[in-house]
Amino acid sequence: MDNQLRSEVEGAFIRSLIKYLEDGEKPSAFFFRQESRRASKKIIKSVRNDSGDIVTNDNDISYVFHNFYSNLFSRELHVNHNLQNDFIKCLKQTVDPIDKDDLDRPITLEEVNAALVSTSNNKSPGIDGIPYEFYRKFFNVIGNDLTNVYNKIFSVGTLSVSQRTAVISLIPKKGDLENPKNWRPISLLNTD
Repeated sequence: MDNQLRSEVEGAFIRSLIKYLEDGEKPSAFFFRQESRRASKKIIKSVRNDSGDIVTNDNDISYVFHNFYSNLFSRELHVNHNLQNDFIKCLKQTVDPIDKDDLDRPITLEEVNAALVSTSNNKSPGIDGIPYEFYRKFFNVIGNDLTNVYNKIFSVGTLSVSQRTAVISLIPKKGDLENPKNWRPISLLNTD
């Protein structure tokens, strides 16, 4: 029970963006108000549909956003294929055979560790809930397995389903939040 409470407090701490909390210090009412205030800004209570009507039902809100982003991201691109082909013809091979061999060799434990060390703290994890900090903290235990996974991906040429799955969260922008264009989608990907 203590571990679960600690985990919930740590999650609330990260979400509230409080700069510090002394070790062992109990969260204050201010702390929980900060998190509550941040969370309430992300709740979509109503949105305007294409007809200009305000909808408040969760299913209707989902439908409005689905339509908005489907239309936004499915617009037909007008590509000038002649220009595209001319551009491709101008490209020169830039990777010499020695560099190619270096790039094609298996990924090393040291490279995986260096990549993890370069990641930032307090980034939202994907659907599995595992942040970069976990992989860094337990790298001595899971580093070899993680490296093997990456090399398998490299040899097979595809990521696992969970590594290709994102949770999309809408972040409010400035302006009228009943307008779907004032919400920015971000993809939360698993950190592995």
